Amino acid sequence: MAQSTGRVAGKKAFITGGAQGLGAAAGRMLAKEGAKVALADINLAGAQAVADEINAAHGAGTAFAFELDVTQEDQWIDVLEKANEAMGGLSVLVNNAGIGGDGPIESLDFGLWKKVMSVNVDSVFLGAKHALTHMRAHQPGSIINLSSIAGLIANGNSPAYNASKAAVWLLSKNIALYCALRQAGPSGAAGPHRRAERHRQCGALSGQRREQVHDRRRDQGRRRHLGDVIGFEVPPPRCGGGPGPLA
Repeated sequence: MAQSTGRVAGKKAFITGGAQGLGAAAGRMLAKEGAKVALADINLAGAQAVADEINAAHGAGTAFAFELDVTQEDQWIDVLEKANEAMGGLSVLVNNAGIGGDGPIESLDFGLWKKVMSVNVDSVFLGAKHALTHMRAHQPGSIINLSSIAGLIANGNSPAYNASKAAVWLLSKNIALYCALRQAGPSGAAGPHRRAERHRQCGALSGQRREQVHDRRRDQGRRRHLGDVIGFEVPPPRCGGGPGPLA
């Protein structure tokens, strides 16, 4: 059984797109550092395989798998309830699920445009909206939304992907400010803003690396590295700076 360092011991993380790639890498890293993880994916078999791998390395009850279509609000509500119960709380949300595959604007099917926007943007909105309810009782907490350098720099051939990832940037800032403005007491007023800025800086770094991963699917070393970035964006329980996402 692998030895956990305990850096984020006691944290309970919910990760979308956890069946493979970046989501699986984040789950492995957080579990290695002492957290419990809930891996949610439309591919339940894949998520369960990763959860089994994590449990074999760190002990039964470290990881859980759930089936989730991130575009469906009723499924978010149900699965977050189940994950909260399974892990004994929820303190970290990683909105990682996302798709691309669109094309030039004149030939892009409107149905595909809506699908990309729903998976990449609606999922972040729904995840944050419903996770915050559970995170209030397990603070301080962290919400990590995976964007991309494509949200800042257009490529001319992926209008839906460009637009969706740009939306994630601003939505993440909105969520950070929403939570910061609801901190209790002057001691917590500045802390969340500093954390939000750190998350934005990390997001730029992560976005660049995510594009590299996207271009080089077989390079698992890059995925593990970005998994490390996600893992270390979750502050240890002893780190303060405010009571958490919401007072």
